[in-house]
Amino acid sequence: MEFSIVPWCTMDGKHIIIKPPSHSGAMYRDYRGFFSIVLLTLVDANLKFLFVDVGANGRVSDAGGWGKSKLRQAVTNGELNIPEAAALPGSAFKRAICHCD
Repeated sequence: MEFSIVPWCTMDGKHIIIKPPSHSGAMYRDYRGFFSIVLLTLVDANLKFLFVDVGANGRVSDAGGWGKSKLRQAVTNGELNIPEAAALPGSAFKRAICHCD
């Protein structure tokens, strides 16, 4: 992956309802009882998609989708240009930019 994490972005996961694959049993059944896959996105303040991951089975939570994503792997392996924690403007407290565990 070749992009830098930028300030003022947000990540979210959504369950997308699907027709279950043949012989998948309850693997794609989500917490609401629907069959779904997880869509995980990272979007910047200008509504530009920086990352999209689709396909984790609906049985996983947002955290489970994050745990299986290529983005988490890249962050964990130090493959992205993530800045060190720094004080936010007008604050003396340092905040972590990214927390993966």
